[in-house]
Amino acid sequence: MIGNKITSVVHIHIPRTAGSSLQAHLTRVLRNAGVTFTSEHCFWGDYPPAPDRLFFVVLRDPIDRVLSLYNYIRATPEHSKHALCMSRPLWRVLLTNQDSQFANAHARHLIGRRAAGVVIGKQDIKAAADVLRRPDVIWTTSDAIDSGLAELSRRVGVAIPPMAEYRNRSIAEEASRFTRAVAKATNLWDCEFYRIAKLRGLRRRAGMLASFPMRYTHWLSIWLTHFHPLRPRPAKKRGGLIRIVDGVVYSGDART
Repeated sequence: MIGNKITSVVHIHIPRTAGSSLQAHLTRVLRNAGVTFTSEHCFWGDYPPAPDRLFFVVLRDPIDRVLSLYNYIRATPEHSKHALCMSRPLWRVLLTNQDSQFANAHARHLIGRRAAGVVIGKQDIKAAADVLRRPDVIWTTSDAIDSGLAELSRRVGVAIPPMAEYRNRSIAEEASRFTRAVAKATNLWDCEFYRIAKLRGLRRRAGMLASFPMRYTHWLSIWLTHFHPLRPRPAKKRGGLIRIVDGVVYSGDART
């Protein structure tokens, strides 16, 4: 792959990961240089790998991402989930919408899991990590986009200016502790995936996700369910008990 002339760049736009800002920034630069640039809410596999194609992925802290998504939907009347988000608090939306937007979106986009209700597990996180380790994939985080743009510039051979005007802002503290706990529980695998990607670097630590982190997430799930000071108690609203087992959220007797 390295050494081939790049004529196509596909941005796998995971919702609320600075994708719109990135799209506006790269469209003019790459297209003026004769490089086809595509930015969509696509999934891995929608665009087949090719010798002259690169994929660009931006990751964001999963808690910040779902909070930003919820606020965005509430401010966008034409969104398909606008009525739902206007009528329910975020924690209730998360418990009833485990789809590719609200639950483990990083992993779902990187392994091509569109269908709602499909449970994400540790084997999927390993598969998502394998995608990021591919030589035709450039990835970065939303608080370090310029480092990813520098790598893209080097690989494509086009001068790409930094996104100096973009500053990622953490909004997790704007939510209640209980809402953050539910967001973490419903995005358990994404949280672990992001932690390893950000702190250790997937390309330098091949195989790391197959050992310690998986045990870590297992014990985190147990702690959230049984020992967290804000663990869900019998709900006053309809829905019954909230239970979290290995990253899967159950409400009452049924899996939500």
